[in-house]
Amino acid sequence: AGCRLRGHAAAIACAAIFPDGDRVVTGGYDQMAVVWNATSGRRLARLGHARWVIGVVVLAGGGAVATALVSGRITLWDAASGGWRAVLVAEEPLRTRPMPPVAAHMAQFTTFPMGDRLVTWRHGVATIWNASSGRGLLWVE
Repeated sequence: AGCRLRGHAAAIACAAIFPDGDRVVTGGYDQMAVVWNATSGRRLARLGHARWVIGVVVLAGGGAVATALVSGRITLWDAASGGWRAVLVAEEPLRTRPMPPVAAHMAQFTTFPMGDRLVTWRHGVATIWNASSGRGLLWVE
């Protein structure tokens, strides 16, 4: 038998699993991202936001979570404490090229399979970030 994750006040928009398989992070229209124990369903951390959370990714080591808001803001969080680390992309609507309305709500970021790197893209520019420092390393147009 499984468990049901309860704790979002509105619909869940996105989810990701940690590399260890023991934790899950969800993001929703209640302006929250939540880190859960994947076995018990216990809430481990709440990451509060000012807008809808439309994308979440877990960095390779599982020590950090990145969230994307409908406003375009991408933020890094400590996965264990729920503490804020850095804002990588400031508030601005996410845009790349014209897309159907449903696809426009997809998160505009991904992680490297190994290491502490995150890739974001918007307005035709991809940026590779050091997720530990929050510093941009490379911009590709």
